Amino acid sequence: MYLKPLQYYIDEYDRQTVEMCRNREQHFKESFIGNEPTRPAQIWGQLLFKLSIYFDVEMLAGERWENKKKIVDERMNRDRAKDSLLTTAEPPEHVHCLICRSKMNLIGKEIYELSSDDSNRVLFFFECPKHCKPRRAFFDNGEEYRPTLPVCPKCKGEVMQNVTREAGEIVMTDTCTKCGHVETTRFDTKVTPPEPDPNFIKDYHRFCLTDEQGEKYLTRKSEQAVALELSRHEESKKEEKRLLEEIAKIKKLNLNEVEQLLKVELEKEEYGRLHFSGPEIGKFFVVPFTVQNFKEGRAERDKIFGLKKIIQNLLVSTNWRLMSDGIYEQLGVLSGRLRGYDKQYELAELVERNEKKKVKSSNGR
Repeated sequence: MYLKPLQYYIDEYDRQTVEMCRNREQHFKESFIGNEPTRPAQIWGQLLFKLSIYFDVEMLAGERWENKKKIVDERMNRDRAKDSLLTTAEPPEHVHCLICRSKMNLIGKEIYELSSDDSNRVLFFFECPKHCKPRRAFFDNGEEYRPTLPVCPKCKGEVMQNVTREAGEIVMTDTCTKCGHVETTRFDTKVTPPEPDPNFIKDYHRFCLTDEQGEKYLTRKSEQAVALELSRHEESKKEEKRLLEEIAKIKKLNLNEVEQLLKVELEKEEYGRLHFSGPEIGKFFVVPFTVQNFKEGRAERDKIFGLKKIIQNLLVSTNWRLMSDGIYEQLGVLSGRLRGYDKQYELAELVERNEKKKVKSSNGR
């Protein structure tokens, strides 16, 4: 039977709680206390350790108390379902020995817990009345269980297994029938009783909360959640205000204004006859443009990168940007596309993009 008394599951859960909280506490002790060389560092480490215990370890203990009943019930229901399945599942009939064809006897059954989909299945074991080998095993749906046969790790040949018992050990010897490679595995069968844990009771009272302590934890958790939400709200308001201030700094130019801006500055650099085509209005507001190079002897690469740099510098403080598909040159005519940012969320996107570029540029240095 898989189902055990309620107290077994409670004790199992409490031991796990103590172990988890101990590990978390030890982690913070090693991180913050350690062997600090100076007195100020020791004091600071002690403070960080106490804060970590309060905000992390004690909260973990509270979470474990909060989830205790739910998880204990789930574990009991899991084992109860196994018992029910084990009791109601019917073994397949007419299982015969593959050697002598005798009808095999049912000698046992268990829950098979290694299914790929994590579902429970009942596995029935059968033995020949004449003791022929091997035994056979079938699932409750009639499918025969066939274990994966071991192969030699060196040549992938067939392996013969031999199991013997020695004092306190089970010795399994695998011998390759092809290359003779031998591997021996020993399993200790001695049952070692758990060592006494003199500090468990003390830690049990520290980490396994009573219902009264658990209710205080829920109150504290609720208060912290409210404070955190208020803090997030304030941060959100500050961020929204900052974003609006940055958006207000952007020069909002219409199509005619951006054309005049570019025309004047490009002519200074010997690019002329700037022409805008009709805008492409869809998800984005995009305007194709062409411009001609008037400077003799300017290399093709310099034409493109020079124009690109001029446009980017002119538009950096405006609501317009050169599209990422770049600038192309053919027969002295350079072409590209500009995107105009108009809606509030587009301008916010532009601000965030500018800030990312600044951070990237700063880190690049």
